[in-house]
Amino acid sequence: MEQIKVTSQHYYPDSDEMEWLINSDTPQPAISYRVDDYFYVRINPETNQVVGATLFNASEWFGELARAFASKSLDNPEVNLYIQRKLESLLQRA
Repeated sequence: MEQIKVTSQHYYPDSDEMEWLINSDTPQPAISYRVDDYFYVRINPETNQVVGATLFNASEWFGELARAFASKSLDNPEVNLYIQRKLESLLQRA
């Protein structure tokens, strides 16, 4: 899996969307692919590299995530991913 470096992000309140520019300082020509009900990734067809992502219904997605954290829902994949990354980060500092 390629390294992902978010170079910019923006929230559009009128459409409740978040967009990320990834691995580039400027927007790139890309094709969007649906990942799930909320996320699309943008792939540059010439380089096959991830160049962006879009989150639709951001308020709903963040709300679901906040409720999962608040209820300590360890069966939620996003909660588990966060815990895993946090532990990796802490162990690197130890």
